[in-house]
Amino acid sequence: MADEAINMHILRTKLQRPPLAPDILPRARLLNQLNEERQRTLTLISAPAGYGKSTLASRWVATCESPSGWVSLDERDSDLRTFLSYVLAAIQPLFPETTFRTEALLEAAHLPSAEDVARYLLNDLHGITDTFILVLDDYYHVQRGSHVHDLVTEILAHPPQAMHLVLLTRRDPALPIARLRGLGQLTEIRANDLRFTSAEAAAFLQEKFKIPVDDDTAELLDTKIEGWATGLRLAGLYLQNRKDLMTQVRKLSGSSQHIAEYLAAEVLSKLDPERLTCLIETSILDRFCAPLCREMHQHGKNEGRGQQKLDAELFVQWLVNANLFVVPLDNQGYWFRYHHLFQAFLQNMLRKQTGADRIAELHLIASNWFAGNGLIDEAIQHALAAGDNQVAVRLVVEHRYDLMNNAQYHRLNNWLALLPRDIVAETPLLVTTQAITAWVSGQRGDVATHTEQAKRLLDTLSPESSEYAILQGEILTLHNVVSALSSQPASVWVDAHKALELLPKKALFFQMMAIAEMALCHQMKGDLSRGVKLLKDELKAADLPISIQARGWFYLCIFNYMDCNTSGILLSGLKSVEIADNHRLAHTGGISKYFIGATYYLRNELTKAKPYLLGVLDDCAFTNAIYVTQASGILGFIYLSEGWPEKAESVIEQTVDSAWEMQDNYSPAIRKALRVELALRQGMVDEARRLSIGVDFDILPPTWLLYVPQLTNIKLLLADGTDRSLEDARSRLVDMDQTMRRINRKCVRIDILAILALVCHKMGKQKVALEKLHDALTLAESGGWIRNFVDLGVPMTKLLERLNHVSPGHKFAQQVLEACRAEARSDLLLDSNGKEARGLAGQVLGQEVSTSETAPAPGVAPQPLKEPLTNRELDIVELLARRLQNKEIAEKLSISPATVKTHLQNIYQKLSVKSRRQAVENAEALGILSRH
Repeated sequence: MADEAINMHILRTKLQRPPLAPDILPRARLLNQLNEERQRTLTLISAPAGYGKSTLASRWVATCESPSGWVSLDERDSDLRTFLSYVLAAIQPLFPETTFRTEALLEAAHLPSAEDVARYLLNDLHGITDTFILVLDDYYHVQRGSHVHDLVTEILAHPPQAMHLVLLTRRDPALPIARLRGLGQLTEIRANDLRFTSAEAAAFLQEKFKIPVDDDTAELLDTKIEGWATGLRLAGLYLQNRKDLMTQVRKLSGSSQHIAEYLAAEVLSKLDPERLTCLIETSILDRFCAPLCREMHQHGKNEGRGQQKLDAELFVQWLVNANLFVVPLDNQGYWFRYHHLFQAFLQNMLRKQTGADRIAELHLIASNWFAGNGLIDEAIQHALAAGDNQVAVRLVVEHRYDLMNNAQYHRLNNWLALLPRDIVAETPLLVTTQAITAWVSGQRGDVATHTEQAKRLLDTLSPESSEYAILQGEILTLHNVVSALSSQPASVWVDAHKALELLPKKALFFQMMAIAEMALCHQMKGDLSRGVKLLKDELKAADLPISIQARGWFYLCIFNYMDCNTSGILLSGLKSVEIADNHRLAHTGGISKYFIGATYYLRNELTKAKPYLLGVLDDCAFTNAIYVTQASGILGFIYLSEGWPEKAESVIEQTVDSAWEMQDNYSPAIRKALRVELALRQGMVDEARRLSIGVDFDILPPTWLLYVPQLTNIKLLLADGTDRSLEDARSRLVDMDQTMRRINRKCVRIDILAILALVCHKMGKQKVALEKLHDALTLAESGGWIRNFVDLGVPMTKLLERLNHVSPGHKFAQQVLEACRAEARSDLLLDSNGKEARGLAGQVLGQEVSTSETAPAPGVAPQPLKEPLTNRELDIVELLARRLQNKEIAEKLSISPATVKTHLQNIYQKLSVKSRRQAVENAEALGILSRH
């Protein structure tokens, strides 16, 4: 049997163009129309079932010189990821030398919006110069409201020149058909076009069935079946070997559907009971082959009564030879499906003739066969169709490691989504599986929640049960993950060696996590080299799947980052990126790119940092939203340093849609904190205070990320400069440093100690200030981390000058001081050129800088709002009143559309409205905006 799965468990049979039956008449008039209008964007062939849509399209593309891809859609393809996977699988073989970046989207834990997916796909398609045809058969299966329609709409709005799209459907799809028709970019073939003429009907019956039909009989038959291709074939089967054809045709009455049912019943009534039973019972299958038919039939209800069993190979061959509404799905003649209309008729017969228990039994037989042949998705679906949830659960539990080990987390999520929620919540090993999918997608809170639920379920199991040891090993591993996320010291962790002893051999994902936890514990205890050796030995010794290797290298990247080991970060990070890029593991590569970019930034090598950080943003769909938000924050800091405050704000706001699309719980809060940080770095203290209202700076404990929101809150206290606020800041920093010291989190301690030095300096504790600054420099020196100090601006520059005066031999302190002075000179140069460059972070930490951004607007009365509109927001309201759209507003104000969108959200919230019109009306009513 051919390999069935690639990427998203692609069924290659769905990509097979329906072969042409030798009896099918060429429809020259329709083929000519298709050829003549080939240059148009879209061909829509829309007609009810059985009118020959697929047959016509298949014959046409077979005669075209251009290559073609074919996708037969079903109900499951309403899912955007599934649809995208099949579209790519259909196009890629046509252009094997082309790299499709869109392919990496399939591995993302959460897909971005349909518009973003379209952007990736269109960029790939616009790079193709050779013309090709893509046929999407049975497009009517895509449900209304599906994001698939949004994707196709975007493609039709910006059509690639090389691609001609063909949609085959029973009803018009939710697409801009009228617009394309108006632009002359649409070819339409409908039921009236597809109907056989009486002459074509007569020719078909003569050539296929050797039935001589006179003109009158052909005309009557055409009237009865309305030129319907399937009805014509059924009529041919019905009329074979019958006399007085006109009389037989006159018997046909009712609608086309009723005629079809009558004809099908007449055809099937001629079959022997054995064949008929096999035909009806296999109708539950979306695809079948001879071994599957044999398996289902040998478990038939007459089993054991001595009846001769049907030969499955001969049965399938009979179906093909009789052309009894079967469609081949591959070139090997292995997989087939029934024509959808015929399948529906057979299923109706099955329900009438067979009890629900027998139908459930058939689904279970199919489930077992699919499972035995490694086709787990279909096995799960048939088990659920049989109503046997426990079989479905068993299949997921048995095969979940395979998906984890090969980074198919999205597919694992799909399996879990198929199962009833209450059953998942009560099945211990499915709960730990949920914890893993949450961990991969960055849902830290869910990791802890699922781990606690698994612990409760463990208490209900007998230690002698088969799953007890496995569950215990997984829980121990997850416990340590939760401890790491919450910055707990090593004393709280459990022994990862015990977890390794309990985990089964195939649990490679869990095993790598457990080994990484052991390595991290060594780092936390101050022995990074031992931890690195442990993990590297595992990577060398074990024959690990590629995705597990990539994870091992990015774990090393994180551990080295915690320890400020620059060479280790770059070595392991670049290795992880190399593996990820070569094997489409963009999720892992994105995280590694973040740490490489963050490291270069901290070394003040901003030019080197940018490409890696931009790489995270460019592929934001692949990476945990929290890393995307952090990367945008660092880029914002770089732009601010370069004198582009609007660009700094814009790059942070651009992550809004991505974070919400990924259902991330933390990034929105971190983004709000970053806005406060940007304001502080520009010396806009009042604006920073305003922006800080309602911000949860403690949403996450400090872990291993560059930006720590808690430190922004402490900077606000430092900027206040009162005895109380300074003492509060000092106390918080001391507590944070103790916590970070217990877990040896050097990367965070550098920032804590540097800010603590400034706090102590402002409190008049000069000796302590210099000691803390010396400690921070000592931690930073080994990695050459400079930016931690540069970003603290003028106050840090002055304190470094004082340290240099007291301890002139400190070479690294001198190096950092020079970097601080260079940054200050850069800011002054920008100011002299007339730019609004408030990048002197020194103003942040105690000196207010007056800006037009926070000053009251001339001529505007005080706003009767709890939280007033800023000048930027007032500008936007004015432009709203002029009915400008987001893009136009962005151009007027020289900001990005994403920034406009964020300002609009704030305006709506402040004015308690939900629309642009309401915002203008409320602003006018409140006197904020003059009436227009």
